[in-house]
Amino acid sequence: MITENRKKADTVIASYRPSLQGKLVLVFDDLPETQLESFHLLGMRVGNFFGWPGKTGVPRRPRLSCNWHDPSMKSLNSYIEEAKPDIVFHCRRDEYDWRKLGLPGLAFNPFFDSVNNFFWGYDGFALFAAALDRAINAPWRKLLKPPWPEASG
Repeated sequence: MITENRKKADTVIASYRPSLQGKLVLVFDDLPETQLESFHLLGMRVGNFFGWPGKTGVPRRPRLSCNWHDPSMKSLNSYIEEAKPDIVFHCRRDEYDWRKLGLPGLAFNPFFDSVNNFFWGYDGFALFAAALDRAINAPWRKLLKPPWPEASG
């Protein structure tokens, strides 16, 4: 099965990696590394409550620490302003909360609903990569103003 679908996965990676390479995704859910592998395959930097990889690869830590069990809005917003992510995943807030902050969000959580979720498997990886690309690189994103000052980052 793996060797049979390897060419399909390589085609998806070759197609979407150039537009997603180096983008920062903050995952504010406690997910195992195996579920974050799709982001790594697409060349994305993955951060969590404890920090994120900087553009040079050096690990960065937030100035105001977040309690990962129940983060306060102040610490979460401070973290997001400091990290300047390209997309955010959080099970307690939906995509519209993130859009109000000037950040893209997806209308689903691609990891938890394994029964009704069409992002699982090799075909699902292609759909997931396309959804990420649309959310991050959509033309309307240029119309949004991020909540942090333009000169700071």
